[in-house]
Amino acid sequence: MKGAFLGPIPPAPDRQVLPNRRPSEVLDIETGYQRFQLEVGYDPDHKPAEVFISGLGTGSELANLAQDAAVLISLCLQHGIPPARLARSFARVPEAPTDTADLGSVGKPATLIGVVLDRLAALADEIEHSNAAASAPDASGYCSHNLQWACCPFGC
Repeated sequence: MKGAFLGPIPPAPDRQVLPNRRPSEVLDIETGYQRFQLEVGYDPDHKPAEVFISGLGTGSELANLAQDAAVLISLCLQHGIPPARLARSFARVPEAPTDTADLGSVGKPATLIGVVLDRLAALADEIEHSNAAASAPDASGYCSHNLQWACCPFGC
């Protein structure tokens, strides 16, 4: 099978099927123009594997676009595409009007989808660099994922 102008289409990697019950957390996100909730579901290895975006007004065009984007992001994550790789693929705008550097690697996300991908990339990076093994909470009551001990979705 050939795609238009792309040559042969490589076989897709197997999609990771998630367990019916899995840890998740809800994050409040604010962009320059909108507040919304991002629910992140994790796979058994504690990596982000699905997202749900809510709080944008039921039935609005923006809410429908966000739901469609969440489905595509989730499918990409379940096919093994890292969130940071996805985030680099979306439009960015300069942090300051004088910023003329390559916007592929700097600047802030231009859209709500980019904001979601940046947050997912940050979560994946935090998890990768943290000790995934359960450890006793420190004196502050936080676990190794820097979450309140009783609230950690990883069962610490």
